Amino acid sequence: MQDWKQLKLVVMERNKRKEEYKLDKPTTGIGRSNLNQIVLRNKGVSPFHARVIVEGEKCIIRDLGAHEGVKVNGEKIDTRILLPGDEIQIGRAHLKVVMDVPGKKVSVRKEETPQRKKRGKVKFHIPVRLIIILIIIFIIILIFDIHWLIQLLTWK
Repeated sequence: MQDWKQLKLVVMERNKRKEEYKLDKPTTGIGRSNLNQIVLRNKGVSPFHARVIVEGEKCIIRDLGAHEGVKVNGEKIDTRILLPGDEIQIGRAHLKVVMDVPGKKVSVRKEETPQRKKRGKVKFHIPVRLIIILIIIFIIILIFDIHWLIQLLTWK
């Protein structure tokens, strides 16, 4: 197992490093509240969303029951051992687990970040309810137009 004191979390924003946090404490809180060691101001982040816990030689992330949950490598989790290269999603925030090698800046390639994976062609999405409402309105207008046409033709 990796030495957990060498792990750090890198907060990614628009495919660039925003902030880095060493995981050198027994517990590290993650959430929107200023009482956490890692404060995330993104949508979908609860005040106390997750906690990173060191148990022996393991570094574990635990969901604290937040509405949107925690995803590691795209999979929703309750508890998971963190390894270098893991990608964490908390709300709309994206974090990456990297090794902290003194004197060496670890690069995070753009194609590895979760935001890059999700991008692509923008799809135009119309809600089904809106389509149904528009069809009903069209039918009502069509019925009134036919009724008006019949009255016009039968008028003496």
